[in-house]
Amino acid sequence: MKPVSFSYQLLIDAVTRKGQGTRNEDRLVVFPEERLFGVIDGVSGIQVPLDDEGRTAGELAARTVAQPWASAVTDPDRSSRPLDLLVRTSLQANERLNGIMLEQGIDLSRKERRFGAVHAFVLLDETHAHWVQTGDCMIYAVYETGQIRTITHDRVEYYDSHALETWQQNDEAWLKHERPDEVQAMLANNRTHANSNPGYSVLNGDPAVEWHMEYGSIALQGMTHLLLVTDGLYPWHLDDRQRTTEAWIQYVVHTGIGQSLAVLEANERQDEHCNQIPRFKMSDDKTGILLTLAQT
Repeated sequence: MKPVSFSYQLLIDAVTRKGQGTRNEDRLVVFPEERLFGVIDGVSGIQVPLDDEGRTAGELAARTVAQPWASAVTDPDRSSRPLDLLVRTSLQANERLNGIMLEQGIDLSRKERRFGAVHAFVLLDETHAHWVQTGDCMIYAVYETGQIRTITHDRVEYYDSHALETWQQNDEAWLKHERPDEVQAMLANNRTHANSNPGYSVLNGDPAVEWHMEYGSIALQGMTHLLLVTDGLYPWHLDDRQRTTEAWIQYVVHTGIGQSLAVLEANERQDEHCNQIPRFKMSDDKTGILLTLAQT
């Protein structure tokens, strides 16, 4: 953890790690002095082209979304209009993605052909945490009273859960964790709900994301921690200490991102076919940031 001093002390615990895939499609953005932090989860299209450097579409998307934030921290409006900055930079990243897909000849009229990324960012000032979010990246706040506040809402889970339940109903395919064509078709159809109503938000080049991503500001009063995670970091409910999301967050706060991640990975390896904890893959890319705030 790296201490950063302003009106309160800020400790930063941040980790990103590749899952079972060949490339890490997550990204971590950390600007301690500017108090800007973010996690990004790349989303490949149904077809997964590689660029000249061997990067998957999801990795390229995550990298593209990460790039504009280096300029954002020097923006003169950063202090006076922090929320506007978060939204504007997100939309700039989205525009860049659209340009890349046009260059690659992606049929943008078909949402399932698009690639993109979901993200969660926070920008702290003296009194508030300003945030922006898409998809299933999550932000949680922990208070000195022990209460936990879920800041964001996972709007992807509704669609994924139906595909996962359908897969589980095919006993043979589920036990072997071999994805049936029916489930693959459902996942492709889920992409048609991107940046629509009803649906979920994702940075995939579609300008409609402006009306579907969420953002806001919360007071830092009484807050002790902020936790940002991609969907690869989630509660592992086999342990009695982690039967609820709240208990899992307290576990992460007391254990740290790195150790929590290592324990999760060990449990995932023991459940290779995902039969104990239902999920699409044995181990997804994992990225998390734990911010600890202490009054000085």
